[in-house]
Amino acid sequence: MAANNPKQAVQHYKIGTQVSPRNADAWVELGYAQLQGGDTKVAMDSLQKAVKLDGNHARARYYMGFALYKTGDKKKALDAFLQAGKLDLSLGEAHYNAAKILLQEGRKQEAADAFQRAVTAKSAQTGDARLELEKLLVEGVKPTVAAAKTAP
Repeated sequence: MAANNPKQAVQHYKIGTQVSPRNADAWVELGYAQLQGGDTKVAMDSLQKAVKLDGNHARARYYMGFALYKTGDKKKALDAFLQAGKLDLSLGEAHYNAAKILLQEGRKQEAADAFQRAVTAKSAQTGDARLELEKLLVEGVKPTVAAAKTAP
């Protein structure tokens, strides 16, 4: 819903958070809709509420990573993506986005490991992760055996 009409989605999920204020999923959906609508700071507040309600909510941390990245805080964004990936190993998008930041920072071995986890998770970014991993392999950077075993 958020991608097609973020304003309508925000209104919908605001009602959801009013009806069920202790529902972390409702706050995550509201935060995501706010992100899609370009209201990053407000989205961060909603996502933080979700994390306070459920510290193990992988999607809340994942979307928080996007919000932090949009504000220019790559370090905190990386931390959020890494946390999301640890909480849900099948969340390939979190591994992929962490890998992209690690690659930007020149941390190629860690990036290779994260790309490997993204490939293994079979997410929407699997193809892109595979291409990035192949580039690193050409450079002689191989993912560690542990990286392959930590993904589902």
